[in-house]
Amino acid sequence: MPKYKAKIERFFRTLKQSFFQTLPGGTSSDPRRNEAFGAQEGARLTLEELRERTFKWVLDVYHYRQHGGLGGRRPIDLWTEGLRKRGGLPLPPPEEKLLPLFGDVVPRCLSDKGIEFEGLFYNDGEDGHVRRIRNQKTAVDKHRIRVDPHDIRNLWVEDPEQRQWVKIPCLTEEDITITHPSGARVGASLYQWQQATELAKARANAEAQVGFPDLVRALRDLFDDTIAVANRPRARRAAQRLRASAKHPYAVPASANSASPAPLPEPDVPLETPSPAPDADELDALSRQYEAAFKLTPNA
Repeated sequence: MPKYKAKIERFFRTLKQSFFQTLPGGTSSDPRRNEAFGAQEGARLTLEELRERTFKWVLDVYHYRQHGGLGGRRPIDLWTEGLRKRGGLPLPPPEEKLLPLFGDVVPRCLSDKGIEFEGLFYNDGEDGHVRRIRNQKTAVDKHRIRVDPHDIRNLWVEDPEQRQWVKIPCLTEEDITITHPSGARVGASLYQWQQATELAKARANAEAQVGFPDLVRALRDLFDDTIAVANRPRARRAAQRLRASAKHPYAVPASANSASPAPLPEPDVPLETPSPAPDADELDALSRQYEAAFKLTPNA
């Protein structure tokens, strides 16, 4: 909302002046200062290192500073107070509610065959939601449909009367389901299906009409080619090195393979009694410790 823009811009200013400009290669709004400082030559942080240091600065420094906009209180105090009032962090909504919220919206007509999308038909039977929505008094020529671009085995149609999104399966779901080498069964993505359509058209003669079996065959061939490339020795070794790297964003800790998951650590700040705000000397000492640990000074 527009009224929050000033708060966001103020945070960006604090982030730039209190953190980014202290990093090796940090720049300012004055190009003459940047040239004299040698920012280009001093830049040596990778994107992952920048992310790590930014997170740590926000968690260890920014959240423990007193804010004038909060009446002299610290963000960590308000966070702790909010957790206490809500009884903890709320769990995210289930998948069936998240997918309709973030799917791509496309207008489609509802017919006796169901819903057509990219040459595929979706329906849930004669007594299902599609027929019921078609027969509603509030029915329109085109309804809002949501599609998950990562898995097109299902789509969601808006029910105007019930004010909710209902899941509709593809009538040929098995044909657009791919078996991964790991044994998992996954649905084809929208991009994969569109590429398969282009391949099937390219294979057909100018006079020949592309049929559904041609599309399915092209999808299988594309997937097999992808697996073949991924299984080449060079690609396989690179993937193994990436998975073994501690910096891999999706690396699974060893404890994740155990029978019982590791217990969550206790919060450093008790929910009942927020830690007292440090004075200026303590805050400066904390900042110096952080800068020394991560060598944030320009001369480091």
